[in-house]
Amino acid sequence: MDADQRPALLAAKLRGLVRARWGVAPEPSSFPGGAAGTTVVDGVIQGWVLADDRRPRGALGGALTWADRVGVAGLNVLIDDEAAGNARAGGALVVASSAVARRALSFTDPPHIWAVHGTELVEAHPALPPEPSEPPAEALVHLERIEAAGAVAVVEHGVVIAEVDGLEVARTVTDPDGSIHLEIGVGRHDRMASSLMAGPFAGGTDESLRRVVELVSAQRASRDVTQPLSNLAPERRLRRRIIDDPSPVGCRWLEPLPPVEPAPSIKEPFPAGALGKSASGGEVVVVCSSGVDLELVPLAADLRGVHAPSAELVLVVPPGDDHPVTRQLANRLCHPAEIVTLDLG
Repeated sequence: MDADQRPALLAAKLRGLVRARWGVAPEPSSFPGGAAGTTVVDGVIQGWVLADDRRPRGALGGALTWADRVGVAGLNVLIDDEAAGNARAGGALVVASSAVARRALSFTDPPHIWAVHGTELVEAHPALPPEPSEPPAEALVHLERIEAAGAVAVVEHGVVIAEVDGLEVARTVTDPDGSIHLEIGVGRHDRMASSLMAGPFAGGTDESLRRVVELVSAQRASRDVTQPLSNLAPERRLRRRIIDDPSPVGCRWLEPLPPVEPAPSIKEPFPAGALGKSASGGEVVVVCSSGVDLELVPLAADLRGVHAPSAELVLVVPPGDDHPVTRQLANRLCHPAEIVTLDLG
């Protein structure tokens, strides 16, 4: 599909779905994450958002922001599960519309979430939190190797990951025969530094792991924007800083918290969470981000709801990234979040 045609086709799809379900034709409204439209019913502005099926899980924050901007009192978010596909978390498939429906419950006056089934709409039911997935014993044996090489071991969704200043440099991978090995490389999917890892870093040996840790450490410490590894994964870099020194958020200690669903490629921004105790002994969920990410608040609230529903929620972003839109979404939560700014260092 031509990129110029996509917005018009999504808008036409939204009009057809709304007309079939509600019997009205919404007035189109600009919405970069898909298509949106409004109509007035009994003096109240009703709004509909059709999420772009290439990124349906990223629709909620944008839809709420759009609804506030145009004055929508009744918001409906439509997600095409068949086109979007499903994510896997905790060993189970998570339907996109159901995951978004669960996140929506974190907000006051939550929007209605609908699943698109062909030309019909079905109200989405909130998904249950996925069961945590523990790594097999064969994966845990790599913890000592990672630490001995100078990296930090992080466990997420049954996988052991080696990080340097928040950047992944290796992870455990399950082979077709069921055996597990430590695969060295930056990034989970495309291994952005695959060419760099060839030669002396190939083979997955302790020496190759140590050498890649040294290389990545030097580039991350340089903060040189011309270095390919310097600026990747700023959210996880910020999380590593706040774990090493939790005092800026008033905590005694913090430990990494895996995302509810696996994070996408390191090229895409994705909040990084931590769980700990405040100075007064209460639970705190800290979620780090960088830039202006409209999904920060929905994802952070979902993380708290799944792992520690009664915890305080603190969002940490670099100075200048505490955008008014982020604050507005944070205040709209049933249990509002605090925002703290902290330099990446």
